[in-house]
Amino acid sequence: MPPMNLPGGRPNVTPPAGGPPGYADRIAKLKNRLDNPGANRQKIRGRISDVRSQQYLTQQKNRPDPTLPFNAERDSTVAGAARNRDISLQNNAYEAQQAQTNYGFDNPLANPYSKAALLQRSYDQFNRGAVNSSAAQGQLYSGSTQDTLDAGMFDFGQQWNQGQQEYQTSLRSIVDKNLGANTEYNDTVQGADAKALADALAQGIDPAAAPAQPGSVKKYVKGIRKDIRGLDKKGRDNRADKLRAKLKKLGVGNGR
Repeated sequence: MPPMNLPGGRPNVTPPAGGPPGYADRIAKLKNRLDNPGANRQKIRGRISDVRSQQYLTQQKNRPDPTLPFNAERDSTVAGAARNRDISLQNNAYEAQQAQTNYGFDNPLANPYSKAALLQRSYDQFNRGAVNSSAAQGQLYSGSTQDTLDAGMFDFGQQWNQGQQEYQTSLRSIVDKNLGANTEYNDTVQGADAKALADALAQGIDPAAAPAQPGSVKKYVKGIRKDIRGLDKKGRDNRADKLRAKLKKLGVGNGR
């Protein structure tokens, strides 16, 4: 299929199946870094999402025609991806709520059987037992009693810190799952759009079957007409006639 021209005379070449050159390689390299020990997976996934966004915008910018026919396969694929994403996000939200309830560090009083509440209860019992035992022996104010209380506080702090780390790890895992669900959805949508565009280019777009002109198409047509006027002033009739033929295919005025 010969290259088509966009407003301003810029030639447009159909992008390769993997997207514009360079983006696929960058995404692959970033994905490989996810398996490295100590890798900041959240940051890397964010960069992958940024590169995919740049790839998608470039593909949209390079589309030879701004109007595409209805594609049932594309819409069905996107709808299925949205449904899977929403289910994943709902499951992740439930998992986050369960983690918050089970660990209880955000609000120890909300669940008396949470890890935080049980740790606090165990520590309070230890303190009462140590104080009562020392008092019964007449050593309430001795140094050994304070040493026992200090040791109990240290053990409690250590277990509390370990429990909080486990809780934060659980929350980070849920954040990663949300990022994965959204990334998978975006990948599916971009793949479906790319396939719909490739199918339209392969079959040829029937202007009569194209949807009504949205604002972006009106702006596109306006740009072509401006180019035609500029070419007429310069006497470049052949180039101006080609642009008029493009307008005719779109079913709009010839720019005269």
